[in-house]
Amino acid sequence: MSKHQPYPYWISTDEREYQKQSLLDQEIEMRHKPSSLSTPSTDRGSNIDEHRDTTISSLLTQEDGTLGSEFSIGSTAVGNAAQHTRDNNVPDASPLGQEKSLRMMPGWPLSPKSINTPIYVKVLNGIFDILLLACSATFLAFAIVIDVHDQVPTADYPRLTTGPTVFPILFASIVGRAVHAILLWRLEKGERIGILDTLASSTSLTSTVTSQIQLRSFSILGVALLAVWLLSPIGGQASVRVLSIRSKDTGIHDSSWYMVNSGYLGAYSPKVTAIQGGSMAGAVFVAALMGSPETKSSLLDLWGNVKVPRIEGYEQVATMKYDGWYEIEGSDSDTYSSLVGIPILGTNQSNFIDYITRIHSPYFHLQCSIKTTVSDTDWFMDKVLPGLTSNASSPGSWLFWDIPDSSLDENPSREGWRETILPELVSPLKLKYVPLYSSNFTLTCDMTQSYVETEIRCPTSSTCAARRIRRSTLDHFPAPWTYLDISWQSPRLLFQGILNSIARGSNHYPQLFDRYLTDPDLSNSNFANLSPTTEEQYTIRLGQMLNTYFSCLSGFFAITAGINNDTAYYWDSNQTFELSPNVNNSWQDLYDAPMFGNIESNIFKAEAWTSEITKTERKEVIVAHRAWVIALFLASIVIIVASLVAPFVRHFLTTGVDVAMNISSLATRTNPYISVPQTGTYLDASDRARLLYNHQIRLGDAKSGTDVGSIVMGSFDRVGDLGIARVRKRRAYQ
Repeated sequence: MSKHQPYPYWISTDEREYQKQSLLDQEIEMRHKPSSLSTPSTDRGSNIDEHRDTTISSLLTQEDGTLGSEFSIGSTAVGNAAQHTRDNNVPDASPLGQEKSLRMMPGWPLSPKSINTPIYVKVLNGIFDILLLACSATFLAFAIVIDVHDQVPTADYPRLTTGPTVFPILFASIVGRAVHAILLWRLEKGERIGILDTLASSTSLTSTVTSQIQLRSFSILGVALLAVWLLSPIGGQASVRVLSIRSKDTGIHDSSWYMVNSGYLGAYSPKVTAIQGGSMAGAVFVAALMGSPETKSSLLDLWGNVKVPRIEGYEQVATMKYDGWYEIEGSDSDTYSSLVGIPILGTNQSNFIDYITRIHSPYFHLQCSIKTTVSDTDWFMDKVLPGLTSNASSPGSWLFWDIPDSSLDENPSREGWRETILPELVSPLKLKYVPLYSSNFTLTCDMTQSYVETEIRCPTSSTCAARRIRRSTLDHFPAPWTYLDISWQSPRLLFQGILNSIARGSNHYPQLFDRYLTDPDLSNSNFANLSPTTEEQYTIRLGQMLNTYFSCLSGFFAITAGINNDTAYYWDSNQTFELSPNVNNSWQDLYDAPMFGNIESNIFKAEAWTSEITKTERKEVIVAHRAWVIALFLASIVIIVASLVAPFVRHFLTTGVDVAMNISSLATRTNPYISVPQTGTYLDASDRARLLYNHQIRLGDAKSGTDVGSIVMGSFDRVGDLGIARVRKRRAYQ
């Protein structure tokens, strides 16, 4: 094979017949064309005849199965007839159709054919057009929906909380197809190259801008295309920024429920339920007592209930505000009346802020005196206050009080518990605490009942606290008439129960009861002895333990699990601390009819009262940003219209083949320097790209053997470095 001969391709039978006919046509043309050479005409004719016979013989040899043969189209005679020589006798390069052998493409069509788009291509184009139109309409619908649902809670429409981010991709696909369709239409109809170049280079925002600069062609069309492509980033940002999620606060006036320590302990009347309830109340009491120092001084108890302060501490040192209120500032463990708080319904809901309510609650108040002159070697009965008739005991301590209980009177009436049935005439209940370990003190106390109203504020669900306190304005008994005077059970349930819970062990060592009286943090490491504290601290801490255990008896389930239908009852609408005597001149019991009507379902439930509340409901809502809604609306309209351009142009305006803006569609079409058959002009862009996939071309020098080169796009053979040569620096080109 000669150096200047191209690498051969396989040639089919139809292709050989076509080449034979082409050769004969060229021969006839050369016979009638005058030669520029000095060779006589007879010689020229004989050479042509010889060349024809040789070529036909070569083609016949290929038909017989000879592999690797070359199909030459007058490469000698025709080439010599077309050459001209320069002064240095170097021949010029000629188009491949004259000097190079024509390379036949595998599968390339040779016979003419009408332009006809296959049915499956039409179906696929139609489906794709419908999908693009549907996606475009979706963005328009999204903008409308966001605008309609402005300020709507996200809980109602959770799928609207995020915007789609596929808009730029969809925009580029639709507008790119529309611009390409318009380009084909104008190319088929006939248009200026400047307009066609502008359309061909406007495939994105960046390419549109750069093409205007590179082509130095600023036109109305270029500005219009730039404006359209600017909607791509604007629409993409609008699809994301069209909405945001914000909190919306709404003030609400409502009512809620909270637990009140009623003192009616009817659930402990049966012996079985008394044992079971006492053990569970004792467990909650010990848990509160054993809490960390931070919890004991906290505004909330272990279970998140709000603690109620002792108003007596503020009445002694604070200034009373309007309507008898005291502001609550700072706290330690001695500030509170109890170690457990008041369960309030709704304070732990995260969607409410600025929760404000007022609750009424009773608690025991003690005023104690300490006696330290008793010898620790004296018999403990010498420590007992004369006249106290009832007691509760444990291995470590004793409690005495002056109300008779059932052990001393087989048929006591509630009126017989005190000297008189008239509450306003009674004196405070006497109580005495006697520790049995080696100590030299006793506590003698007057027990009264305090009734307070506390304002609870919850800036958030986790920051509830008592902020103001005053004496309760509800009707109530005089302070000396306590809940122990109206309880279904005798005071033994309270006093013996509290000792059974924590005061056990040997009488030679201080019990948990004694340790808390001395140090609420329970940090004293001295096992045998305790350091004494002040009379005031003894008084406060003894009252805290009594109130804590009494609250646990009133509703240990409500304390640990909160207010709900399983832990509390709500039928007590008579919110008063003062109960009127019944027809038999005895004190009403709240458990008499409703409680014992269904004792199994109501047992150990706490009493709950209602309270007016104000709160701010905080909800996440959808916020529509009108500027971005308008931007998305306009961009959606543009892509909807653009999605209709391609099918409209394809069906009504164009009749030619599809031409892509690529090498296979443009550079190879009727290019004499590219060895591609001149048939198959009806092939569309996809078919040409598929058939020419492996064909090699180069932007190079078509006249590498001359002094002045010519830069063209043509075929080359990488193996033999044949065809178009590479461009060289410092070489002159036409």
